[in-house]
Amino acid sequence: MNSRSGSYPVLYPDLVAAGGLASALERLASELGAEITVVPGDWGPLTSAGIAAPHPGRRPLSVRAGADRRRFAVAGWSAGVELVTGETPDLRDVVRAGVAWGAGKGLAELTALLPFLHVGELAEAHERGPAAVVDVQWRRIREQAAAEPQFPEFGLLVEAAYAEPRLRQLYPFSSHWTLGFNAHTGSPCPPVIAVAPAHDGHPYRVRDSPVATASVKPPRQRRPWPWPWPSCRPAPGPPSPVPRSDPSRLPRRRTRESCWGRRVSGCRSRPTPTGRRDKGSGGSRARTPSCVTTEGRASWPAAGRRRTRTGCAS
Repeated sequence: MNSRSGSYPVLYPDLVAAGGLASALERLASELGAEITVVPGDWGPLTSAGIAAPHPGRRPLSVRAGADRRRFAVAGWSAGVELVTGETPDLRDVVRAGVAWGAGKGLAELTALLPFLHVGELAEAHERGPAAVVDVQWRRIREQAAAEPQFPEFGLLVEAAYAEPRLRQLYPFSSHWTLGFNAHTGSPCPPVIAVAPAHDGHPYRVRDSPVATASVKPPRQRRPWPWPWPSCRPAPGPPSPVPRSDPSRLPRRRTRESCWGRRVSGCRSRPTPTGRRDKGSGGSRARTPSCVTTEGRASWPAAGRRRTRTGCAS
C-alpha cells in the first residue's frame, strides 16, 4: 500500500498518530499489558511490521495493513510452511495473535482463541509429520491433474509417478506442467528430480528443475585473440634456397631492414630529402646507389632520379 495515498489517514488515523504500524503495535501492547517484540516488516514501518516468536522454529508473525479498506493481514510461517493466515480490522486482535503465536500454541488452539485465523489442510498435516504432508500433497496433485482434461498427458504422468513406490515417498509439486519431487516438505528446498510429460510424439524428459533451463543457450564465451596474428605468420612452403645472410640476393623492395632501420655504419638516422642543406655537416658528401650519407646523415637522391633502395652503403 502506498503510505502517501489519501486513503491512508482516513483508514488508519491511529497509525498516523503513532507514527506507523510498528509504533502503534508497541503502544497498544503496552496498554493491554502484553509483552511483544516488534521487528521491522518487509514493506516499511508505516504499513508493515512483525511480532517476534520466542518459540523455536517459528518465524515472526507478519502483519500488513490493507490499502482498499481497513484490515490487518497476518501470516505465520514455520519451517518454510505458512501455518496460519487471516485478517482483521481490529489491531488488538493482531496483538493477541502475536502473543499466542510466539507462545507456541497449536493450530487448533489458535483458531479457537482467534476465530479470524485460518489453517489449511496442508498446515494441519505438518503437525502430524512429514509422511502426512506427503500423502495430502499427492492427493491434491492427483485431483489437480484430473481437473485438467485439456492436457491429459500431465494426468498420465502423475499417475505413473504415483505408481512408483520410491517417487511416492517424495513431496510432489507441479510447475509449468512439469512434475517435481522434493526430499523435504518445507521450502525453500531444491528439487531432487523433475519430469516433463510426454506429448506431441516426444518422450518423457527428466530434468533437474521444473523449468526447462537446458533449452536456454549458455552465455557466449569470448574466444581469445590469436597470437601471433594470422597475417603475421609465415605462409607454409618449402624453404628458400637463397640464404637470408646474402644481401645481394634479397628482393629489391623497401622492408623493415631499410637504410634507417638497420644500425650500420653511415646510416644511423632517417634520411632527409635532397635539396635541404645539412646544417653543421662540414664534411664531404658521397653519392651512393642507394642513399647519400654525410658523416652519419643520410638523404634521398636528387629529385627526378628514382632508385629502389636495396641497402645502405656508407
